[in-house]
Amino acid sequence: MKKILPYLIIYSMMITGLAIANFAQGQIVNLPDPLRCNGGDCDIIGIIKKVTEALKILVIPIGTIMIIIGGLMYMLSGGNEEKIKKAKHTLLYAVIGIAIVLSVDFIVDLIREILAKAT
Repeated sequence: MKKILPYLIIYSMMITGLAIANFAQGQIVNLPDPLRCNGGDCDIIGIIKKVTEALKILVIPIGTIMIIIGGLMYMLSGGNEEKIKKAKHTLLYAVIGIAIVLSVDFIVDLIREILAKAT
């Protein structure tokens, strides 16, 4: 990290200098919209749905891999109680993680309905 730090500082100074130079010249810098909001879905619920979609794309494959790893740990435990316990915990937490990610749409919709009734 100590070797990278000077390069990061120099890079940050260069980027800051470029931004100041563009501002001084009166140029308008247009940044792309990272959420790709096209009008209607830029409210908080739309943003939360986009984040949950990204989480699904990321977490479901990782959870599947963890289930496979937990199964392999269980099969290769050789009867060792500690290894079996660790494999069971890996399987349990992977399944819980996938279940939470799959149910997050329902949770967001439920919260939205509760807040809509409260106002």
